[in-house]
Amino acid sequence: MTSAPVDYTRTSARPAFAALPEPVRAEIARLAGAAVQAADPPVGSGFTGSYAGVLHLANGRRVFAKAGGPAMPHVITGLRREAEVVPLLAGLACVPTLIGAAEVDCWAVLVLEHIDGHQPGMPWTARDADLAHAACLEVASLPPERLEPLHLTGLAEDVAANWGIDGAFGAFARGQRDWPHGIRRPSPEELAELAALAGRAGTALRGDALCHNDVRPDNLLITADRAMLVDWNWVRASPPWFDLVGLWPQMAHGRDRSGPLR
Repeated sequence: MTSAPVDYTRTSARPAFAALPEPVRAEIARLAGAAVQAADPPVGSGFTGSYAGVLHLANGRRVFAKAGGPAMPHVITGLRREAEVVPLLAGLACVPTLIGAAEVDCWAVLVLEHIDGHQPGMPWTARDADLAHAACLEVASLPPERLEPLHLTGLAEDVAANWGIDGAFGAFARGQRDWPHGIRRPSPEELAELAALAGRAGTALRGDALCHNDVRPDNLLITADRAMLVDWNWVRASPPWFDLVGLWPQMAHGRDRSGPLR
């Protein structure tokens, strides 16, 4: 079965800036350093449904703001983590600058620099792939002493223990779990192979390099000279190849067929 590439620009329905509570809007303006003069429609990418969008300030600047309220506690947790992580990665060319973060009336808000760029894919070009590759290498090469303040969880622990992926594929192979609808069901031999591969995750994913752990087209912005990685709330310790290898299937599936990605 061949499926169409996911359009990552249309995966989320988000509230408009004007729909946020007034104290939240005021706090975003305070963090940004100027009154909000206009707001672009919220971005359609992502999967949380919380607010995220570009704001035009009275001083002529643009910023990117995020906000999550008490109805989405997982978003608040993610914004808190991102507010911790991004300043610790200052100096990496692929990481946006955090302007400010705060909490008000049980809401968490983040204000980041605006990035003038486009989302890769639809299709993937060789240039976009090269820049994404460079960003993944930059993240993975961060010196060990820079990682200590991040207090990273190991990806192997998450995949094999907390998320139970190895057990899930074993259950598929034994017929104890239904295969997802809309995806071709593998043969018994293929399921057995998948279960065996997943069972190796606890060993294969051990590593001490930083990984973004959520590299998808909607978490990448291609600028004039680099790829920027956004949404830094899922960072883990992993082998240095993890982010790039995890992106390869999407690159291959959505590539520009007129030429190789290299």
